[in-house]
Amino acid sequence: MDKHKYEPYYKELTAQGALDSGYFVPNHDRINWKTHVTLPCTPINFLKKVSDCENPAIIISTGAHCPMHEGHIEMMVNAEKHLSQNGYTVIGGYMSPGHDEYIKHKTGDNWMPIHDRIRWANEQLKDYPWLAIDPWEGVFAPGAVNFTSVVYRLQLYIKKFYKPAKNVKIFFVCGADNARFMMPFENTDIGVVVIKRPGYDGVISQYENRESDNIIFCDGSSKQSSTEIRKTDQYREYKKVKQKQAYVRIHWNHIEKNVLIELRKWFSHAWTMDYELQVSDFKHANRITKPILNLDVETNHGKKLDISRLYDLFGQKKLGFTHRPGTYPIDRQIKAMLAKEYFDECYLFDDDIYTGSTMDFVEDILNKHGVTVNGRVSFLSGALKDKEVLDAKDFIVAYGTGGLVTEFNGDLIRVPYMYPFVCPATRASITDPLQFSINMWELNMDFWKGKETTIESVRNLHFLTKLNHSRNETIYDVCAYYRNFLQDLKKYY
Repeated sequence: MDKHKYEPYYKELTAQGALDSGYFVPNHDRINWKTHVTLPCTPINFLKKVSDCENPAIIISTGAHCPMHEGHIEMMVNAEKHLSQNGYTVIGGYMSPGHDEYIKHKTGDNWMPIHDRIRWANEQLKDYPWLAIDPWEGVFAPGAVNFTSVVYRLQLYIKKFYKPAKNVKIFFVCGADNARFMMPFENTDIGVVVIKRPGYDGVISQYENRESDNIIFCDGSSKQSSTEIRKTDQYREYKKVKQKQAYVRIHWNHIEKNVLIELRKWFSHAWTMDYELQVSDFKHANRITKPILNLDVETNHGKKLDISRLYDLFGQKKLGFTHRPGTYPIDRQIKAMLAKEYFDECYLFDDDIYTGSTMDFVEDILNKHGVTVNGRVSFLSGALKDKEVLDAKDFIVAYGTGGLVTEFNGDLIRVPYMYPFVCPATRASITDPLQFSINMWELNMDFWKGKETTIESVRNLHFLTKLNHSRNETIYDVCAYYRNFLQDLKKYY
């Protein structure tokens, strides 16, 4: 029971006091916070900038979230409103779904794995841009952890990667049924917001006299239950493993062939789309006489526009659009293009059109510059509900234009579609993202083995030095580090 002394907020309590306030004895040993704080999985770019507000605050709630429902979100909305009335500006909020170890214990055979719970939760949060999922607890923690560990890790993470963070106060949000969770945070720099719920008046009366500037109570009304949702057909259908088909865009070199071999293990069928053949077929069939504005990073026909979708860390939350790393801002590219050779009509081209949002964005900018878009063309178009469209290069570390574009400490970077940088379940419909990521890191180890390429020599990898990697580490060393970390996590699943 002395393990509670490992906990940053429980350590001041007696063993019995810890148990009375929600502590449970975890199966893991002391958490290596240096390692876990430098896992770049928690989104931070969606947060409002501190310079734009006074008394900034971040709120976070934990729980099974199996599955998340409107009641969970209502708690956060009520907490935000109440803190605003008390002089704080909530710059963002996090929902932290629990680890599978805890979920299996709580729900038995009716549990849902973490990557599916995250996917469900993101669908629930799509209309709440100020809320995001913190995946650390559910994906990367060494088994089930106490809620105090989740709050502590977030506090360290914000201080390290969100600038400036010194004035940001973190509030833990819980329901009245868990009012005792406030006790570890009394007399600390962490605030607590307890949301009252119908039927828990007796519980509230035990703790309401402890209200202070740091411990806040506010009203809530939700009676929705995850237990009831788990009885529905919608939940049962969502739990079914759905193996999709895939289109895989590829150059026929050794490393991308190996990526294709691995991807074919995870899809019921995978068609290949050869870059060179696509371009050849397009040029042969093209009868367009107006200028073509090319948004595809891999092909060079037409007038090139370097644009990319921008995602937050872990690839859950799309933030908008940006220029590709190492290129000029989009508006500047268009101005330079029109100054060189003016045109007032054009067509837009991309390798595939799914929702068309990228082209909508570009067309809006072109219209402001007096350019009309006459049409849109691509190699592949349409919403493919049962299919994925993937690029083999996105799974290779430091491989040219491969990877997800995100922002880290003010720099645009590319990160591979593997844990801990990106969730391959979210971005590539992989049904076992942990094992898939391990396999892909091993594939990358084979590619970089024997090569002396270091972090220092690859500009797009310099961000790794902020994650406790040395500039002199080779890319092979980096791949081995993440492969070993993820392999060690398997025992907790």
